[in-house]
Amino acid sequence: MLVLFALAVAIASTAAQGAKPRKPFIPWFHLGTRAVYCHVDVGSHPLVLGCWRSSSGYVVSMTARSVVHHATTRKFHHAYEDSSPVLRKGTRWNHYGFRCSSDGKAITCRNLKSHGWRLGGGKERRVF
Repeated sequence: MLVLFALAVAIASTAAQGAKPRKPFIPWFHLGTRAVYCHVDVGSHPLVLGCWRSSSGYVVSMTARSVVHHATTRKFHHAYEDSSPVLRKGTRWNHYGFRCSSDGKAITCRNLKSHGWRLGGGKERRVF
């Protein structure tokens, strides 16, 4: 009986060492300069990725398969989400058909249809 218990403990500890914990999904991020913030609306179906420039309230959004929609709204003018993690230069963020990357000056996001945007500080913005 003791041998079986020891064998079960050894198998359980080996399985626990081999299992890697999953990285938690974080549905928002921002540029280190605080010029651009992005957020996934996890309550909508299909999911919507939206980014905005806090200085002007310029907003771009898309689903994983749609074209880009853009507008300027007062709701996002001076809207900051500083609790969100910084998307650092050279890093990527991927989630359910969205891919975003940062070069330190701007954030570029694309969906499954290769529609997207490049949004940075100042007047840097491009929708494709």
